[in-house]
Amino acid sequence: MRAALLCGFALMVASCGSSQSSGSVKTPQERVAEQEALAIEEERRAASQEQNYPDADLADDDDGQAYDVPHAKRELTRAARGAADCPNVVTEEVTAKEAVVRLTFGTDGKVQSAELSGVDRETSVGRCVLNAMEGVVVPKFTGEPVQVDWKISFVSEGDE
Repeated sequence: MRAALLCGFALMVASCGSSQSSGSVKTPQERVAEQEALAIEEERRAASQEQNYPDADLADDDDGQAYDVPHAKRELTRAARGAADCPNVVTEEVTAKEAVVRLTFGTDGKVQSAELSGVDRETSVGRCVLNAMEGVVVPKFTGEPVQVDWKISFVSEGDE
């Protein structure tokens, strides 16, 4: 009977696990949960924040497919989530709270050029942000290249 109680107690303690201090390494599940919470918050911010987009009518072309603004917003939001975490990935100290990336999309849907303000593009954080945002691809479209300004608010470990 004592052995059964001891085994039961040991299993209960083992299944509860230990509490983690704020300085501990996060598990993959904790990082995913954190990123999901950040994504929800970013979507709320993006919904309340007006991005610098051309009017959908201006990007429309009767001969082919127009620039898909909703699709582009989804892709840019996804990339911005990764870029917002750049200060936590690199080792240098970041004093900026946000940056703005100006992307020019060619009609092939790929980024033709990217400009960065708010953070120096030669720093580790600047390169991290540009790598995240330059990888955005939107559906091919007809007409002229489209330029988009996208604001990125950095998230630091202390903001959690």
